[in-house]
Amino acid sequence: MDAASLLTRLTEVIDAHAWDALPLLLHPDFTCRLVHTGEVFDRDVWVRLNADYPGFQRMLLSFATLRDGLLAELTEVWADVGQPAPEGTRALA
Repeated sequence: MDAASLLTRLTEVIDAHAWDALPLLLHPDFTCRLVHTGEVFDRDVWVRLNADYPGFQRMLLSFATLRDGLLAELTEVWADVGQPAPEGTRALA
């Protein structure tokens, strides 16, 4: 999948809260960095973070790197800084 198609699909899946479909778009070595906290999450924890986040509505702004047609790295920029991650999620050490 090319970058434009993958990012469009990623946004569709996240906005639809289709959490079971989300891992299919992510490289096995996927990581996500949250700019506002410096936290880094792996694939499974990032999917759970999104699914469990209270009041989560839709994806607005991220920067991505693709590998082998899948999302390998994501850098998220949140407008609502100051909200902690849901309980039960942990950033990578």
